Amino acid sequence: MPRNSLAYQTALTKPPDGRPHPTFHLGRGTAASESHNQNDQTKAKFLRSTHATLYRLATGHAFIGAYTQRFFPQHTPEQVACECGEQVQTVEHVLLHCPRHIASRRKHLTANGRPHGLSQLFTQPRYIEGLLGYLEETGVCAKPWRVREPG
Repeated sequence: MPRNSLAYQTALTKPPDGRPHPTFHLGRGTAASESHNQNDQTKAKFLRSTHATLYRLATGHAFIGAYTQRFFPQHTPEQVACECGEQVQTVEHVLLHCPRHIASRRKHLTANGRPHGLSQLFTQPRYIEGLLGYLEETGVCAKPWRVREPG
């Protein structure tokens, strides 16, 4: 059912109407009331890497244990487990249940009411900004930085 996927729900399913997608928010100091000045540059409120993580989560291609297990089945159980001890790190676990991020979850994801599942986090504008804040603050599911060896 591709039309039920998070990727489909967050995609542009109809022609653009001139308004930004709900996952894009203007940065602080460049609100719509101040945008009358043509010299202001629009800045994203969240990092580009945070948006990339959001889209990876929505499409099911994030840096999590479930993805690793699905595409690289030779990995050991320790390589697909969450650091909290959950056997397989999933998107739902990381965003809604992982005990390592309780404070960030309360601050960002439940401040506007408790979401009823993942689809609300990815499709309702009142949750999207909180989700982006959560991802940026915790760094969960982000692309790992590669350490460059000297020489």
